[in-house]
Amino acid sequence: MDVTPLVTTAELLNNIREWHEHEFKSDPQYRYSNYVNGEGVAPAKIMVVGSAPNTDEHIARRPFVGVSGRVLRQMMALSGIHEPVRLAWPPSPQPCVDAWLTTAFKFRPPRGRHVTYGETIKIRQPLRNEWKAIGRPKIIMPVGTVALYAVTGQRLSMMSTAGKPFPMQDSFGNDLIIYPMLHPSYALELESARPLLEQHWDEFAIWYAQQH
Repeated sequence: MDVTPLVTTAELLNNIREWHEHEFKSDPQYRYSNYVNGEGVAPAKIMVVGSAPNTDEHIARRPFVGVSGRVLRQMMALSGIHEPVRLAWPPSPQPCVDAWLTTAFKFRPPRGRHVTYGETIKIRQPLRNEWKAIGRPKIIMPVGTVALYAVTGQRLSMMSTAGKPFPMQDSFGNDLIIYPMLHPSYALELESARPLLEQHWDEFAIWYAQQH
């Protein structure tokens, strides 16, 4: 009897990496950009999706290790889905609890620009493949507007949806929960937004505890 070997999570993630490098490395603006893979628990219960790596993450080749990312990890730790955060640089690996951290786009956009609409459309299928590779978690948390579009395919307002879980179905009709969150950079740039960010994470902690 023929037995088809199981494809491991590492192999699936490597396939995604090869796709990204094939699609973008021929473009001069990405030729010297480091690929930033996701990290965390697999199989995961929560997939946390940012938009794209910044300079710190490009250097470290890890997601969410810049200033905004470490704020996000602090919020996750307070919610019980990340170990306590050490703020030293360079960042050392710190384990998530239940979660997988990644970015929709895997390379740092040049000159600090945002990921374009066309780029976001292109990476939606590889992001879906990454979701499958880490065990199809039922909760997906897009952080910021670009991630929200990459996850849902809809141009939704982050300010209207942040901190409010809503249902969605995968391609097989299975129920998912999308839980958008404000990007921490918003609270760093606008000090008055910090209480709102913390409120959303406090509410998430209560909501997530009720899911068990």
